[in-house]
Amino acid sequence: MLLEFNSFCFTHNRADVKGAGHSMLVYKAENDKYIFFDSNKGAFGFCPDTGAANFTLEEVCRVMELAVNRYSYDMYIENFADYCQVYIMLRNATLMLKKAEKLYETMERINSKIIDISVDKGMNKLLLTPASL
Repeated sequence: MLLEFNSFCFTHNRADVKGAGHSMLVYKAENDKYIFFDSNKGAFGFCPDTGAANFTLEEVCRVMELAVNRYSYDMYIENFADYCQVYIMLRNATLMLKKAEKLYETMERINSKIIDISVDKGMNKLLLTPASL
């Protein structure tokens, strides 16, 4: 399962209102462990030797909380705001995988499916691995 996690922050001061948002992903592996992915920071919660997910539910929730705090704090400081409002949106992004699977389909790979989500340890990026024929 893939969960999209969005943080939106709106800062208000006497002169202006500004907003910014950031999307992150939480991947739940079959072993009930998690990987957290932030495109600005990379992937967290995986074994550096195997690339397998290893965050517990409590650990991934803590990382999500830290991410919200960081992005809202940055927005608050950058805009010298009187106050900041933070909105969080979660949605099941598993259906987005269906569209990603279409991306991998070619004439040679009519029925390709993404069979694994892992981490490129060298680049610290999330990988979607299609089935090999």
